[in-house]
Amino acid sequence: MVNKNNLKEEKKIYLSYFYWCLPLFLLIPQVFFTFNSMNQIRYEELAESVRNVFWLQHGFVYDGVSSNIGWYGILLFIYNIFGFSLFTAKIFRLILQLVSLFALAKLMSIYLGKRYGWIPLVTIASSPTLLYLNTIQTSYGIDLQMLPICILILVTIDLKNKIRAYLRLILFWMLVMFTWMSYATFLFYIPLLVVLYIWALHKNLQDKNFHQRIRYMLSLSNLSLIAFITPLIIGCIFVTNRNVLLSDPVTGRGIFRGGVTLTLTQPHFINNFSSIIQDFFISGKSYYFELFKADFSDYYPIIALLVVMLISIIMVIRNKSYRLPILCIWGMILGTYILISMTSDSTNLLGMRRNTPILTGIYALFILTWYYVTHISWRSQLLRNIVYGLYMLLCIHNLLVFPTNFSHLHDNSVYDYQFIPGKSPTESLSILVQQTKKHDLDLTCKKSDCRYQEVYSAVAGYCVWNKLSCHNIYGYDYQTENTILLSPEIWNTYMFSH
Repeated sequence: MVNKNNLKEEKKIYLSYFYWCLPLFLLIPQVFFTFNSMNQIRYEELAESVRNVFWLQHGFVYDGVSSNIGWYGILLFIYNIFGFSLFTAKIFRLILQLVSLFALAKLMSIYLGKRYGWIPLVTIASSPTLLYLNTIQTSYGIDLQMLPICILILVTIDLKNKIRAYLRLILFWMLVMFTWMSYATFLFYIPLLVVLYIWALHKNLQDKNFHQRIRYMLSLSNLSLIAFITPLIIGCIFVTNRNVLLSDPVTGRGIFRGGVTLTLTQPHFINNFSSIIQDFFISGKSYYFELFKADFSDYYPIIALLVVMLISIIMVIRNKSYRLPILCIWGMILGTYILISMTSDSTNLLGMRRNTPILTGIYALFILTWYYVTHISWRSQLLRNIVYGLYMLLCIHNLLVFPTNFSHLHDNSVYDYQFIPGKSPTESLSILVQQTKKHDLDLTCKKSDCRYQEVYSAVAGYCVWNKLSCHNIYGYDYQTENTILLSPEIWNTYMFSH
């Protein structure tokens, strides 16, 4: 007879193999999304992944609005080491997504186990918003990728091995600052991460007396603070026009603020609320969020969302151990909505690009409540199966809308930037680079609203980062009516419009 214990062990092994292959399988939809989005490049993508990186190459920030130096810094490193193409930033986001998926898979296996952890893993990895934002060559939504990595580093700290624990702690806080320097909205995660940091240290110091705990906490907090501010200090040292980085006297913006201003009016608040509802429950219509089917579109996922919210409230009322994390998550969701809704920028279209912490909070509640419903004793098997089925609605929805979103990803964006009309971005850049390799490139445009900075930085950056021998690039100065040699310093004096 076959040994039942052996069968169980074999089943566990197969389950483990299947589980750890999931991140690779779940990357496939992202690969399709990424490579299907290379038919065009939007203005903001060109600015954030090329122009601002080229300015940083020369030790400058373009202006106070373009101050995401964490994002520019990592791209600058990649371009100088591996070379540059117009869509290299997309490939970086793709690789980062694979790392993020493995980090999320590890977290789910630690706290949910492989038997139940695959459901939130598949649900989150197939999120329409996540898939879409990962195709954008800006730092929008990078928090969704970086958060699992940061949390995994933190919760796996073990002070029994001090050197490894200290290195993990340093890496954690440096990544937190790096992400904040890349995406200002990451600010809303920091209070939650501080609470998680205190919890992780408390768990590691349970065998210590009160005075030992205080001493350890103070020493580790000093180390954490130094690690946290180090990337910012390095960035400020590297940038020569740091007054513009910290507070641009012309635009009034700076690092950690982007292009936002405080706007405390009821119509503005209501408009932002309706934009969030549109982006979450219908389709992406806000600035740089052109997603055909949103995470909770088609109505039936709203049922699952309501169930998640209801169970989270039940958990807060009935179980003290869940109270703090759930209240912190709800605080992040509400805090993001309220504070972001009191800001505005030149687009007046806030929507998803600055409200991704709300989506993160919803999926965090999904994970916690899923853990709860899979680990309690059910009096009715039928009720348990119904609840499980309701949770599966989110996963099913995300998988079902993938083909629709994929088919619309190739649609022309209203923010599309064209180097040469009628040519693809890659073809256009190749033509301009080939001309620059042969002779000087003249970008003369005798209009007051001409923008040379994007095409100039793309061509010049391609030459620099791919170590090509190229000629000079010229443009027309509308004020002096002369053709001049282009360089980043020209825009630093605001000689040309920003």
